[in-house]
Amino acid sequence: MKIVPTLNFGGNCREALQMYEKAFEGKITCMITYGEADDPQYNKILGEHQKEYIYHSELLIGEQRIIMMTEQTER
Repeated sequence: MKIVPTLNFGGNCREALQMYEKAFEGKITCMITYGEADDPQYNKILGEHQKEYIYHSELLIGEQRIIMMTEQTER
């Protein structure tokens, strides 16, 4: 059984993802913003700057997959 860690960030997921990719010689395999996800749950409540936050991303470090996102708690 593999465990896939999920990390939540408060608006700076993109920066963390890029830093971890470089620091651990990983590879970003997926990066979707809230705007790209077009999730009806968030479409009406997010400001324009929040639509650039990361909705879902995956970083591969060796054979370990890590999921990273920005948790949307601002309303």
